[in-house]
Amino acid sequence: MHGKFHTEGLYANGVRMILSDDFPNGIRFEGTKGWLFVCRGDVMATPSDPPSNSAGSQKLVASDPKLLTTVIGPDEIHLYVSNEHHGNWLECIRTRQQPIAPVEVGHRSCSACLVHHASMLLKRKLYWDPVRERFKNDDEADATLSRPQRPPYRMDYAEVAQAEPTAAPGTGIGAATKGGK
Repeated sequence: MHGKFHTEGLYANGVRMILSDDFPNGIRFEGTKGWLFVCRGDVMATPSDPPSNSAGSQKLVASDPKLLTTVIGPDEIHLYVSNEHHGNWLECIRTRQQPIAPVEVGHRSCSACLVHHASMLLKRKLYWDPVRERFKNDDEADATLSRPQRPPYRMDYAEVAQAEPTAAPGTGIGAATKGGK
């Protein structure tokens, strides 16, 4: 789904996530101390991705450029470096290390995309419950979270153990997204 769009998600920790056709193909995060914009630069993941709005677009931009050059201190959180997600994932299968993008992070990232997509499809504000992983009192929006499954690739015949849902603060879109443009 491309064309004119603008959606905003508000995380429980107050960070706002904005997707808009006014930006290059990426996401803007706004907090109390400024904003950060992340994109793939000129790289398109799929042929249907909208092109960057400008040649040579930067993959990472911040309201305060110091955010991008600040040295992380020895007592601060350090993430390990991976230049290639797929290769890192395969290496972690072999070594049993945690990948740079753990499954919960990947799941929550995908959930955020689905929530924004549902808002774009329905062209209205939606309220997401990150613990239940459903929209609040909205069967029409919940229906956008899945599609009919075709045999033999169905889950309705299998018993699947379900863990109790949890959401750490700031891991899910907790307030609302507003779609349309």
